[in-house]
Amino acid sequence: MNRWGRVGDSFVRTSVENKIRLGLAAGLAVLLGAGWLSYHTTTKLIATEDWVSHTQDVITGLESVSASLEEVETEQRGYLLTGSPKFLEDRQSAVRQLTVHLNQLRQTLTNNPEQQHHLAQLEPLIAERLSLLDERITVFRQSGREASADAGAMLKGKAVMDNIREVIGQMRSLENNLLVQRVQLSRAGVRWSLSVIVIGSFLACALGVVAFILLNRDFKLRALAEDRVRAGRAELDSILNNSPAIILVKDVEGRYQFVNRRFLQVTGFSLEQVVGKTGFELFEKEIAEAARGHDLKVLRSEEPLEFEETVRYPDGPHTHLAVKFSLRDAAGRIYAICGVSTDITERKRAEEERDRFFNLSRDLMCIIGFDHRFRTVNPAWERTLGFTREEMLGKPFIEFVHPDDRPATLAEAEKLVGGGEVIYFENRYVCKDGSYRWLAWSARAAVPQGLMYATARDISEWKETNEQILRLNLELHRRAEQLETANRELEAFSYSVSHDLRAPLRHIDGFVKILEKQSGPNLDDRGRRYLGIVADSARQMGVLIDDLLVFSRMSRAELRRSKVSLNSLVHEAMAELQMEINGRQIAWKIGELPDVEADPAMLRQVWINLIANAVKYTRPRQPAEIEVGCANPADGELVLYVRDNGVGFDMQYAHKLFGVFQRLHRAEEFEGTGIGLANVRRIVTRHGGRTWAEGKPEGGATFFFSLPKTITETKG
Repeated sequence: MNRWGRVGDSFVRTSVENKIRLGLAAGLAVLLGAGWLSYHTTTKLIATEDWVSHTQDVITGLESVSASLEEVETEQRGYLLTGSPKFLEDRQSAVRQLTVHLNQLRQTLTNNPEQQHHLAQLEPLIAERLSLLDERITVFRQSGREASADAGAMLKGKAVMDNIREVIGQMRSLENNLLVQRVQLSRAGVRWSLSVIVIGSFLACALGVVAFILLNRDFKLRALAEDRVRAGRAELDSILNNSPAIILVKDVEGRYQFVNRRFLQVTGFSLEQVVGKTGFELFEKEIAEAARGHDLKVLRSEEPLEFEETVRYPDGPHTHLAVKFSLRDAAGRIYAICGVSTDITERKRAEEERDRFFNLSRDLMCIIGFDHRFRTVNPAWERTLGFTREEMLGKPFIEFVHPDDRPATLAEAEKLVGGGEVIYFENRYVCKDGSYRWLAWSARAAVPQGLMYATARDISEWKETNEQILRLNLELHRRAEQLETANRELEAFSYSVSHDLRAPLRHIDGFVKILEKQSGPNLDDRGRRYLGIVADSARQMGVLIDDLLVFSRMSRAELRRSKVSLNSLVHEAMAELQMEINGRQIAWKIGELPDVEADPAMLRQVWINLIANAVKYTRPRQPAEIEVGCANPADGELVLYVRDNGVGFDMQYAHKLFGVFQRLHRAEEFEGTGIGLANVRRIVTRHGGRTWAEGKPEGGATFFFSLPKTITETKG
């Protein structure tokens, strides 16, 4: 609020207060006058009401005397009629009551001489009447009821009673007249009181209306001024106390005059602990001296002072940006110092992290103006191209671009200037040694600021590697085609040789049989042995050809997957090998095997080959033990096995087991062609599985194979 606003508010406040005082004085005068009149009128009204009440008490007393006298007569007549002493007792009680009422009436009439005169007439008459009544009771007791009923005595008593009633009537009439007069006076007093109250209220209301009319505008002005003051103060308090910055005011001696809520939250002090104290009374000496030094600089220079300071928070030190400046009064004299301190810890940390990221990044980062000149570059530029930061800043970036790439690079820059962005762009930048490096760019522009922000990655090695990969892929593709051609030729050769060898083998076998039949008896033992060797070799050659045909067929045959019961395939394989099993003592242990999705014919061949191996190599054992089962499945696959207690093998030769024509035992010991296990591996591999074996010499062997876990049902 400016100076004139404060003067205007003061004038309004003074005018309103004077008018309030004047209005209160006038209102008080009216109220005092009305109060005095009300008091005077009320006093008279109370006195009148007291006389009305007094009159009613006299009338009541007269009625009580009359009633008591009549009760005495009634009890006397009852006695005369019945002679019961009870009526005499009640008569005595009534007489006592009559005496009491007469005494009360006498006291009530002490201020009324006229009524006292009537009372002086009434009392002898009542005494006379009581005496006559006593005489009749005495006559009744002495002479009986008839004597007590003397007419003359009764007439005399009636005359006395009439006199009593006449006196009481006169007294009652007099009191009734007084009552009427006093009631009229009371009503007149009430009307006067009401008039005084109405007139006083009217005057008070009129004064209030006049005061309201006169003060309404002044009150509105004052309310408006007070609202402005309250709103301004509330707004200022809200700004100061809700500000995230620390705000304080000190006098020139360094004593705190005001601190906001943030100051109290950070320091842990209460407002009462801070106001009026110096920094030396609240903080450590080092902190207090630094703060006081800043205050003195402001006082001496009379200019604002900006600096960074460390403030201790409960969670550790924070960095603040502080500003201190002087406050001056209307005369221009410095009377206080104001300080505003803002927490910039997060900003400093973010700046440090940004600078650290900028400096440590392996990518090349830069800021370029719309004039195409470098504004800043990170250290990765020097590491990649060899130019120092000073050698690049201020120079056009296009000078470092390969001449062949400059048109495309300038087109991308123009796209950025137009508000677009570069997602991916490659070009070559010259190195300090004259060579070029391939860079891959992404960039965006801040158009209002006229700046382009770009990052680049050195992809020279990647480009070279990619070219090598392309060359290698071409070479690999060429060799794959050659290998596929060779495989087809090899399969065709194998199939052709296998079929072409059958005819000579049939000839050999046939001629051996003819020779043995025709010339066998003429041959010596050596000749016959030679013929046997030729026949066995021919048969062995036939088996080898059959195995080669199966092996060749398995590489070409199409997989026909279906739901297969492994238990059924195992039992089928055992049935097919029954000729070799007959006569053998074999302990079989066949576990529960799952159902799988596979080619039934091929998987049946796997079981035949593995079980036949187990039967063959357990021939020296009595009894032989062969186990077929499913091991704990590994992730994503089923593991199946055939275990035996046969002659086993040396694990150092395990890698040869599944190769074509590979044998670990002599033909004289165990027959075979060395193709069966190779066939097992080929079938399992085509199903997406793997094969391996474990064993030891004379300790049995276990052959494993796995299948992908495509189980549709598990038994057991």
